[in-house]
Amino acid sequence: MKKHATLLSAGAMARRSIVRAPVRKALAMLLLAGALLPDASRAQALSVQVPHGLAGSAAWLENIALGIDVWLVAHENARRTLLLGRCTAFDPRFPERPAPAMVTASTEVFHWMTGEGHTDLPPEPYSVALRNVLPVLATHVFDANELASWDAVRGSAQIRRGLALHEVEVALVKASDAIVDINSGRYWGWPLARVARLADAQGLRAEVDATLETMVPGAAARLRNISLVPAETPADEPLLRAVSQAGETLAPRFFEQLTPADHEAYERVARIEVVRRWLTLTQALPRFALSHVSDMVRDNPMPNAAADFCSRMDLPACRPGEAVEAAITAYLLAFGSALRSDTTVDAARLIVRKLPSSGCS
Repeated sequence: MKKHATLLSAGAMARRSIVRAPVRKALAMLLLAGALLPDASRAQALSVQVPHGLAGSAAWLENIALGIDVWLVAHENARRTLLLGRCTAFDPRFPERPAPAMVTASTEVFHWMTGEGHTDLPPEPYSVALRNVLPVLATHVFDANELASWDAVRGSAQIRRGLALHEVEVALVKASDAIVDINSGRYWGWPLARVARLADAQGLRAEVDATLETMVPGAAARLRNISLVPAETPADEPLLRAVSQAGETLAPRFFEQLTPADHEAYERVARIEVVRRWLTLTQALPRFALSHVSDMVRDNPMPNAAADFCSRMDLPACRPGEAVEAAITAYLLAFGSALRSDTTVDAARLIVRKLPSSGCS
């Protein structure tokens, strides 16, 4: 397979793990970083206005950043509430068989996390940690000439196509991880249906179909039978197993289906320094915070943490007390506060237990 430059959105390679709190909570927050660092402006609680177009498309946000990443975190919190509360909606065989009440509970928590419902409750805390840092970074870590050059080309058809190609490539790899339910080890196909919906929006459905056909003949037709609703349709295990096992090799498989013009668009975006540095920076920030988990759990001060991050990332304009250093320091403190907070667990409990379909006593 041809080697090619690959851009991964923030958090795209994060893996969901079953570990003990507080590390489990920290990993969930890292997964959320992958959802929240692209533009989330349509969601109240996730409103992050990132200038200069340094954001994912609306289709990426709806189907991948929110549609997969945030829904999975919402489902984990709703599922735990149903299990610990001995609610009748909890079905240990889900997703082997449909469980509409479980999906309803997860979706209601999702609506709270995206700010589309239950706005009387406090907002999801990790989004608060991100809200102020991203615009500051986007406007301060590049010089005026870099931003002007990027703004001059980002609206072109070739750049838009290249960005779409990178989104679909990352989405395929992300779905390969998400199509196995971490609690049961069973397959569910809805993440792959989300990728198909993104591909439709980006005009890349034929390329996605061709990628899957290289592994499972008839995959394109079978994909059309998979519902976006978790477990609503039976798991197509041969197809889902092949996608899961392919993992990161889905990226070069997808690349092989592209035309020479698409190759050029893809590689051109991969060479744009502003895009590369932005993705590197937004991947590194939550991971840097995660490396300080033990300090944050104990609420210990983190002397010179922002300066350390600036030095590692070679960030300009990061002098003490100025915008970048202040924004990173505030982000790290907010990350720690979110890590110690029970807001998400408490909100999920309130939302799920109020639903008549949950059957919680």
